[in-house]
Amino acid sequence: MAPEVFRREEYTESVDVYSYSMVVYHIILGRPPWAGSSELDAVTKAAIDGERPFIPRYIDERLSTLLKRCWDENPRARPSFEEIIIWLNKYSHDVFKSDDKEVERYKQTDRGPHRHHHNHTQIQTNEKKCGCSIS
Repeated sequence: MAPEVFRREEYTESVDVYSYSMVVYHIILGRPPWAGSSELDAVTKAAIDGERPFIPRYIDERLSTLLKRCWDENPRARPSFEEIIIWLNKYSHDVFKSDDKEVERYKQTDRGPHRHHHNHTQIQTNEKKCGCSIS
């Protein structure tokens, strides 16, 4: 939960960017921010005390910078998702040596970013095919 939500202040979609940073942190480090703390303690640390999770030195400096920008105390200082996507594309090109042709091929597959445009009926159909359920 973004600090401004907990403090019941006005907020924008930048709260989603804050949440995104916490999810990315969890994925990168394999543990939630403030592991071992209750949810209330974690949100209090962020919203009241102004703390942010510790980022170990072995984390790529570029990823560390992105996380810090996304969880900035000032919501207006957080990047938009459009900026994050541009940044991640550049990072991908730098780190994985991917080129634009690879990105375009990915976009043409079912794994590409256009998949969220499917309607609910298609999702239900796919759900039945794989035996999974969406709650």
